[in-house]
Amino acid sequence: RRVAPALLAKALLGAGALAFLQCDYDLAAARVEEALRLYRETGSRLGVAEALQRLGSICRERGEYERARRFHEESLSLWRAAANEPRVAESLNYLGMLAWLTGGAEAFATCEEALAMFRRLGDGEGTAWALINLGATASYTGKTDLANRLLRESLELCYGTGFTEGIAWSLDQLGRIA
Repeated sequence: RRVAPALLAKALLGAGALAFLQCDYDLAAARVEEALRLYRETGSRLGVAEALQRLGSICRERGEYERARRFHEESLSLWRAAANEPRVAESLNYLGMLAWLTGGAEAFATCEEALAMFRRLGDGEGTAWALINLGATASYTGKTDLANRLLRESLELCYGTGFTEGIAWSLDQLGRIA
């Protein structure tokens, strides 16, 4: 029996996400690229946006920053067209992370925009991630006092919500400052 393309795309996207979390980037990319193909074929703009976002993250982890940026920017455009603010904020946060990783001049403004959106949406985990990215940006641009304040705010938020990955990242960045 044949599986509906939309259902197969969703399964492939999920399998790609699991492979990504296991740092098997080749398998993750293969699964997500196939999901992207199916989403494009079926006309699912939100599926395309999600697959592009995941491909951007895979490319970031592989150090393919320019490809990552293109995927995240295309995803951002689709989320904006759909007026999906939580996903717009997420895309901005990924773009902010990429910018601080590559020393991009837009890093601070992009991270601030993501932070403002997450705060407005009341998204604690998103706010924590944006604070981490903004703190890292401040740190890597020599604004140590600001970085320390932002990362301590993130750490407090992460402890309060039980967001263990955020605790680890906040402590990592605070350790780099120290």
